[in-house]
Amino acid sequence: MVKIKMFFDKDKETRWLNAMMAEGYAMTGYFLIFYIFNNTDPGKYTYQIDLLDQPFSVPESYRDFMNSLHVEIIRTWFFWVYLRKPVSEGAFELYTDAASRIEHYEKILRLFRGVTFLEVMCLVVQLMCALAGKVFWAVITTPLLAIILGLLLGTMQVFKRKISSLKEGLD
Repeated sequence: MVKIKMFFDKDKETRWLNAMMAEGYAMTGYFLIFYIFNNTDPGKYTYQIDLLDQPFSVPESYRDFMNSLHVEIIRTWFFWVYLRKPVSEGAFELYTDAASRIEHYEKILRLFRGVTFLEVMCLVVQLMCALAGKVFWAVITTPLLAIILGLLLGTMQVFKRKISSLKEGLD
């Protein structure tokens, strides 16, 4: 089964994957907004999503660590890695304390800041194209880039709120 869904909050995405698993659908693949599921026993796995240091590359040390925890790497997409662990192997939580979650969310924010910077540069190029007389190209692409920029900024706000909430809990 293929499901089409878009998330801007990896925690909501994780909850959705685990809810799908509770209904007996195990995620086996992912591409952009397309999730691939196979039928299985409900509640067989617990899913988590993590952020890697390099795109499309899982370091051997990370792979070995996950293997030692009986965690399966399902898919990588850009900087994201989709993981699952059989429930029979015990609990599966990647960031269990507030300090490690804050560090993780700050890492996500750095990624989104970098992508937002690139989007702003693309938007500037599009506007320069419009000013240079290439109006058709700019009219087609500028609204899309503006929408993407807005989504990135909104996503960054989500993680900033999460960090603030966690920091308040530490005080």
